[in-house]
Amino acid sequence: MPTTMKIVSYFFLFLIFVSSLAFEANAGENFLRIEKSTQSDADLRVTSIGGFGVDNGKIGHVDLSYIKSVNEGDGFAMDVGAAFAFNTGATFFVGGGFLLGYNWDKSGFINAYYPEAGIAVNITKSLGVIISTKRYFNLYDNMEDVIMFGLLLNEL
Repeated sequence: MPTTMKIVSYFFLFLIFVSSLAFEANAGENFLRIEKSTQSDADLRVTSIGGFGVDNGKIGHVDLSYIKSVNEGDGFAMDVGAAFAFNTGATFFVGGGFLLGYNWDKSGFINAYYPEAGIAVNITKSLGVIISTKRYFNLYDNMEDVIMFGLLLNEL
């Protein structure tokens, strides 16, 4: 098992067993989300910043993403998605989304759609962590699996 997968597995187990860090999916709150991916098998890295809203078991997000690929070049994209949330000591979510952007190295537009699954946990009233995995379809005519690690900021 690759090292990244081991770290993610341990972190998921930690979040499941620490139920005192419950993230309320029905809280009706909005967060600033900052995320960075691990490097995928095809040398793809994604860094994003945007909004993350939670309301009555539904999650929505809008992000600006910087996409760096060794083979395809660099690009900038708008990422929009929605998910359903499940509270079990931490908030698990499953959903999907799409991104539209522009690759300035190849002077062309890029697009992709993806399913997404993840977990979000509040650490303090204004700080949380999020881990998600996405499988991009049609991004540079390939499938890409990306694991994202991030922070959720609220009431700064």
